[in-house]
Amino acid sequence: MDEHETGARVGAELAEKYHQPSFLGDGHEGPHVAFVPEGLQVVDLKPYQDARLTRPERRKGTARLTTLASFIDHANRFRDDDSAIFANDAMPAPSLVAVLDYHARNDEDGEHGAPRFGEHRAIYAFPLSDEWTFWTQLMARQGWMSQADLAQVLEDHVVDVVEVSELFESTRALVEQLRISVVGSAELIRVARQLSIRVDAKVASAVNLSTGEGEISYEETHTDGKTGGKVTVPTGFVIGIPVARAGSRYPMICRLRYRVTGGVVTWKVLGHDVDRVFRDAFNGAVAEAGEATKLPVFYGSPES
Repeated sequence: MDEHETGARVGAELAEKYHQPSFLGDGHEGPHVAFVPEGLQVVDLKPYQDARLTRPERRKGTARLTTLASFIDHANRFRDDDSAIFANDAMPAPSLVAVLDYHARNDEDGEHGAPRFGEHRAIYAFPLSDEWTFWTQLMARQGWMSQADLAQVLEDHVVDVVEVSELFESTRALVEQLRISVVGSAELIRVARQLSIRVDAKVASAVNLSTGEGEISYEETHTDGKTGGKVTVPTGFVIGIPVARAGSRYPMICRLRYRVTGGVVTWKVLGHDVDRVFRDAFNGAVAEAGEATKLPVFYGSPES
């Protein structure tokens, strides 16, 4: 019988003999086990032991970072060779999670690495910017806007509109491929504020839902009800907005649609390939985090 078995037997005998708890431990960090007589309450001693510790036994807890840079700095401060990053790209709550005490990996011979608690983490919730939230909600809006509402939107968010001369070459090429006639901020506001469009009866049915997209030539002219002159209605514009708060700006093509009902013009703004813009921004953040920390990145969620 070894010393641990002997100690356990003696402790149990003492507890029964004197009807008092008997403690077994090394005398340095306090007792580890308590033997209690039948009928007495069993008390967990661990909280009392922890209260006497001069420092925690291990790191644990979750830090919530509000910028990608802080997430990277935090991961680099506490990471080790087995830390890992998990990227959850599911909308509407994307996130990056660094599990700093992740399970050790298997070695080259297939030997299992040591399991770890996975309780020390950092989370970057990829907070969506106010600009992204506003424009995507506007694009998802079911109803049509009045001319006054469109003018107000463009006036309030004119700083997001990219001027035609400032478009990236790739964006310019895509606009041409989609055959969208884009304009800058000044022209957009002018259209929304000043044009009173009257569509001739022979054209009205063709443009009742929209202009553009090939069915109607971009040179299709409409009569300005105020001056009697002719104007061309633009079919789109480009905005440059950050997807994540404090993130880089990404160009997004917006289609501008209108319809005429009873001589009243209403408008709708539709985004082109919004999901791709989000994925580009999120994947860019993931790539930056992986490169800056040199940690493996897994798409999904860590073990709970």
